[in-house]
Amino acid sequence: MKFTIPITDRARSLVAAMTTESLLNQIACPQCFTHNPLPDQTDFGALFFHPSTREKLRAAIAEFKARCSFPPLITTDMENGPGDMITDGTRFPSLMAAGIVGDEKLAWEMGRAAALEGREAGFNWSLSPCVDIAAIMDSPMVSLRAAGRDPDTVIRIASAFMRGMQKNGMIATIKHFPGDGYDIYDQHLTVSCNPQSKEQWMATSGRVFRALIDDGAVAVMPGHISLPAFDGPWEDTGFFPPASISKRLLTDLLRGELGFDGLIVSDAVNMGGFAGFMNRFDATVKFLEAGGDCVLFPHLDYFHTEMKKRLDSGMLARELLVARAERIVSLKDKLGLLDGNLEPPTDIDRSRHESAARTLIDRCVRVVRDRNRILPFPIEKSTRVAHLVISMKPDAEKELHAAMAAALAARSDHVTSLDVTWPEPIFDRVYAGEFDLIVCSICARHDYGTNVARLSGPPARLMMTGWMKLGTPTVFVNHFHPFVEQEYLFSTDTLINTFGSTPYTMERVVRGITGEQPFFSK
Repeated sequence: MKFTIPITDRARSLVAAMTTESLLNQIACPQCFTHNPLPDQTDFGALFFHPSTREKLRAAIAEFKARCSFPPLITTDMENGPGDMITDGTRFPSLMAAGIVGDEKLAWEMGRAAALEGREAGFNWSLSPCVDIAAIMDSPMVSLRAAGRDPDTVIRIASAFMRGMQKNGMIATIKHFPGDGYDIYDQHLTVSCNPQSKEQWMATSGRVFRALIDDGAVAVMPGHISLPAFDGPWEDTGFFPPASISKRLLTDLLRGELGFDGLIVSDAVNMGGFAGFMNRFDATVKFLEAGGDCVLFPHLDYFHTEMKKRLDSGMLARELLVARAERIVSLKDKLGLLDGNLEPPTDIDRSRHESAARTLIDRCVRVVRDRNRILPFPIEKSTRVAHLVISMKPDAEKELHAAMAAALAARSDHVTSLDVTWPEPIFDRVYAGEFDLIVCSICARHDYGTNVARLSGPPARLMMTGWMKLGTPTVFVNHFHPFVEQEYLFSTDTLINTFGSTPYTMERVVRGITGEQPFFSK
């Protein structure tokens, strides 16, 4: 059943009493890091918190709420369950893991865990799930964030995740309208493009968004993505505008054709696809005019001054600002936030969440290929095992490296962690026959603002010299971006995809390598 935001008399009354600054605060969702002071202004309609511990989040959120005249929306980005943003929360693998497994019940449990643990920390809104389609390998924004490349899979898994969240008191946000994953550009740097025809879009991304809207999505996040099939270029520039400022896409297509009447929250307005397309404050006005409600990550040092200038000049109509504030306050009224009806849960069964996460990991870790049939490979106490991590950000993989080394060391007394930046030393040691087994973790993560998800530069060169073809059994483990299957098609004779990097994932990989717990099908 579609979600709607009827404008309530209570909201009208509250908004009518607001000053211009209060109106601007209501449509704003700035960001906060728990290690920094809270923003000086109070009474924001929403506030985004970056990752931290449960205790620190609860304290910071409580402090912020105490400074607000009525309850705000407290949001974060739990795309893969609570462990994404609550650092001591339950760690699930990626949404693509759920798509690979294809189990809607597990996706629902993933959403449920995010809702309950998120609410316990103080959140009532998540900017997830990602309902993009992993259409091409090199999409730098999508990767494991998508449930898959098949629209039906995305609908089933993302909808289950969304319903698990919303059934348990957490507002869900489907993103990135009109659908990312079709080009190689990163919205953090520029406007990306969905190049599909009207017919193609309706059969894929359009069908996904329609299905989840019909299933009750409360919020939609438009991306800084153009959709030329439904929108023309701007006359003054000749450029196709991103959906985040396009009235044709937000009002005509999203609200009109798809019938969405929930909250429209922008993607971050500091991204190049928004702030690089035109002046970011002018673009914010365009977003509101196009049908948007809530502005994510406004630059608070200038936001109020610049928006007041546009009010004074007539570029931004006060009536429009009032209308958007009324929608946000009416949403809070409908959900019971104004009456305190979304109190944190007190009886969370974390064992249930951990069990669901482990079941999903058990089932999603898959052997992509094993050409020489080296699996299973028994690891004895005397087995000489080497572990190597290839990553663009080795410091980010310390937990992964340690967890894999620990899982291997539980079986062998001779585990070597190879810490090298050039392939020749690996070649020399393998050529000398120092190891009986090599486990190589490939960590090609999507990284905002890099415009690429591949390994490159010195880390990529660790795949050179042919050390993996000298006869020592070598198992490559791809933890993130699944393109590695094609990127290193010839050099990775044995390849495992994990779709995540939790400590339990490492243990599961090693149990699979040794045959203690056989892998599921490819």
